[in-house]
Amino acid sequence: SLRIILKTPMNDMEKIQFILSIFLFVCAAIGVINALFVYANTNIAVVAILCLMCYCTIQLVKISYKELKS
Repeated sequence: SLRIILKTPMNDMEKIQFILSIFLFVCAAIGVINALFVYANTNIAVVAILCLMCYCTIQLVKISYKELKS
């Protein structure tokens, strides 16, 4: 099984996944803020894609938190 191969408990893997998902969310949020406020002539498609990425990372944080608590 996967636990034998990785030699770490699954709870630790879920903690790592939760921490990485929070890190991805922070990076996506910084990207959206950067696109909105730093560059004057940002394309609307770029902002839309970055907002979609930010939304997806929020969903990832929610899913990984639920897995961590179960």
